[in-house]
Amino acid sequence: MDAPSIKQLMTAGDDAEALEQTLSSPASPITVDARPVPLRFRWNSWKLGAHTISRAHYEGIFSTNRKESTDKCVIFLPFAGSALIDSEGKISISSPEKATLQECRRNTRMSLNGPRDHIALIIDKADLARHTERYLETSLKGELRLPAEWDVTSGTGLIFRTMAQTLHAELSRHPDLLAQDMCRARLTMTLNSMLTTLLPHNLAEQFQLPAPIATPRHVSRAIDFMEANLHKPISLEDIAAASGVGARTLQQSFRQFKDTTPTVYLQSLRLECVRRTLLEAPPGSSVAEIAARWGFSHAGRFAVNYRQRFGESPSTTLKR
Repeated sequence: MDAPSIKQLMTAGDDAEALEQTLSSPASPITVDARPVPLRFRWNSWKLGAHTISRAHYEGIFSTNRKESTDKCVIFLPFAGSALIDSEGKISISSPEKATLQECRRNTRMSLNGPRDHIALIIDKADLARHTERYLETSLKGELRLPAEWDVTSGTGLIFRTMAQTLHAELSRHPDLLAQDMCRARLTMTLNSMLTTLLPHNLAEQFQLPAPIATPRHVSRAIDFMEANLHKPISLEDIAAASGVGARTLQQSFRQFKDTTPTVYLQSLRLECVRRTLLEAPPGSSVAEIAARWGFSHAGRFAVNYRQRFGESPSTTLKR
């Protein structure tokens, strides 16, 4: 059996086109407008589960413009230099004394006047929400929203920046850590825990509630089976068989420990997948095709459930 691939990007360059290729993803291209002065950059990036942690060094004067939205955000932890971020007319300054969160929205612009040195954490918000629900063993009471900025010169903000810096440095020294399934999973869990326990956010009160009774193993097995088969037309009976208990027992357990039913829980997982796919879909993509890919065959019912979950139509999400 082949060892898992270690997803690392190390690149350097001295022109705007090379920087565009480094910063862009297939789902969200980024353009770079550089002034006629020397431009240099070095980029060392590691894929950590659904997230990415990068260390970037820049020299020169340039601006970036994100051309498409994704359901992710970027946390900048600067060590030197400042940058101006313009997101839908809201201006913020990224500087070494504070961390800055940037939503990955279309036409978000960032202007840098080097030299600049920062760590960038690209966070998959859906993955972070799933981790948080697993940790709390209950559904989130709304969307998890991290602060737009916070101090990193003292307290938990300083701890967060130091841990992020150490994590990136250790991955660079020991890249083989990501080749080991257990290490990779633990490091991803560590990053998710850093985000939800060290940073202030709107759901902090949920973390102060008494821990619920441990989720039974058959419920955990059912969830694992769902997540591994989201593309397939699985039934309640299939889920119950994978969990090792009868359908009635599984229904009762989900109501008791997840405050929902197995089928609604499965639908929630699939809706999250649809949303992520819509946000990252190339031009010309079809809502109906994407929905069908994730098991939604009834277009009208799907549209209603999607709007109830995310507060907008799937076609609106696709146009972002």
